[in-house]
Amino acid sequence: MGLVFGIISIVVGLFAAWVAGWFGVGLVVILGGLGILFTILTNKKLPEDGRKRFGGILTGVTGILIGAVMMAGLMNVADSLRQEAAKYDDVPYAAKALDGLKTGGFLGYVTSAANARPEDMSDSEYEDELKREIEKINDGLKEKDANNTK
Repeated sequence: MGLVFGIISIVVGLFAAWVAGWFGVGLVVILGGLGILFTILTNKKLPEDGRKRFGGILTGVTGILIGAVMMAGLMNVADSLRQEAAKYDDVPYAAKALDGLKTGGFLGYVTSAANARPEDMSDSEYEDELKREIEKINDGLKEKDANNTK
């Protein structure tokens, strides 16, 4: 049972931080912790001279580490996007939406974007404006990347 939770923590760790931010990392820690816990409990039930099992411990720790690395990557990407957005005065909605990306992942971004919409703006107008702002930030990052590779 420990090995199963450890493997699940690895699989979930690959994408949970990007989808749900710190909540996703928390889920990975819980799954990895359960893998470690079940392996320890199973080893206590084995005879003293019996072969101990470590698969659940290894996979649980690996899943937790993968979740932490993915969260660090998300925070790095979010910081670079926020720095690029700070260069422009005409991207207020994208800047507010990107605030949620760093801690909440994609779900935080969507939630922040939804909360940033002014009440007097229709959904389609807001979507078009947000798309324009994101494209402007993306174009700025492409230009910056092109200048760095020369």
